[in-house]
Amino acid sequence: MILDSTFSSYRRVARGKLGSFWLTWPFQYPLTWGLVSDRWAPARLIARRKPVPLLMFHSTGDPVVPYAEGRRLYELAPGPKEFWKIEGTGHTEAMFAKGAQYRRPILEWLERALESGVRPND
Repeated sequence: MILDSTFSSYRRVARGKLGSFWLTWPFQYPLTWGLVSDRWAPARLIARRKPVPLLMFHSTGDPVVPYAEGRRLYELAPGPKEFWKIEGTGHTEAMFAKGAQYRRPILEWLERALESGVRPND
């Protein structure tokens, strides 16, 4: 499983976006508690994933989903797992802006994952 620029909580990301603008700042908590559900938040579900190899990467300056959100989800995930810190300022940086740089390492990771013999039904 490969996850790029992901987050742990819908509510936390929405709160961060509302809190970043002066007009919506005072409403960040009431609006997110009333309108944004974390029922299906990745942080609540990550422990239930099948024990297949997990690769997560996230850009340090991601303007859409803060880097800390990706790290938080990674810390909650059971192994086997690996996290790649991508230096940069874009969202989904490793797949798009720096795709040529990361294409080979991702393919090599996939080969190692397949060779590990870990399967979802094991």
